[in-house]
Amino acid sequence: MSAEAATSTTTPSARRWLPVAVAGLVLAAILIAVPHGLTFSQQEILFFLVLNVLMVVSYRLVTLTGEWSLIHVVMQGVGAYAAALFARSWACRCR
Repeated sequence: MSAEAATSTTTPSARRWLPVAVAGLVLAAILIAVPHGLTFSQQEILFFLVLNVLMVVSYRLVTLTGEWSLIHVVMQGVGAYAAALFARSWACRCR
């Protein structure tokens, strides 16, 4: 087997994932750099926007695959309870 034949079998896979990897790195760099140029209120709006987008995308994925179950509600309740406990303990320390 020649060197060209060996690289031709691995090159299409690398060519297919290289743009995705570069786009991911660029997106990560943008997400790290953007909050430093925003005010606190803009950061808060951006946070809630990203949070809502993630919730909608995950809900859409769950409903499209038909894998809706009770565990989603349970995990959301556990997360809400943990957030309430954290907020309560954090608010007491700020006073």
